[in-house]
Amino acid sequence: MNAKMAMMALSTATKFAAQMSQANALKKQGKIDSAIEARNAAAQGQKIDELKTQRDYETDLITEDAESYTRQIQAQYAYSGVVASRGTPVDILVDAKRRFRNQIQSLNYNTDIQINDAIVRRDNFLLRERQADLYYKRRASAMKFSAFATVVEGGATLYGLGAFGKEKETLGGKGMR
Repeated sequence: MNAKMAMMALSTATKFAAQMSQANALKKQGKIDSAIEARNAAAQGQKIDELKTQRDYETDLITEDAESYTRQIQAQYAYSGVVASRGTPVDILVDAKRRFRNQIQSLNYNTDIQINDAIVRRDNFLLRERQADLYYKRRASAMKFSAFATVVEGGATLYGLGAFGKEKETLGGKGMR
């Protein structure tokens, strides 16, 4: 093997090693990106749970306030001698309860919007997690094919340069000249 063939063989081996290294790096990057997206999705899942817990807590506070407020109104009417079974006192109590119910509905609506936004973000993170994994796996596979193509190409070039013996081969082994 002359110097030209040796350099060609070395060049082919170096290209192969570099491409395989790049393929492995792509695969690792895919795992990293996928893990980041999975963590982001988990954080959004946690945010969804926190929003629901906060909504339940605030609903309980509003309900307690409503009950306390209506008891206060009833006590004040009773103290002043007004019978709160019909007429204006009942209207005032119904109106107070309606206001608190509206507060709860508004809280639920606004929280549901935030929860839905968090769900969309979480689902997008999950989708990007899968896409990152597939994208980098495909790029790594393509790089490996390219690396093997480099070996084949280098082998063909070396064969053309006569790196492999030109002895006539027979079924029993190498033929003689």
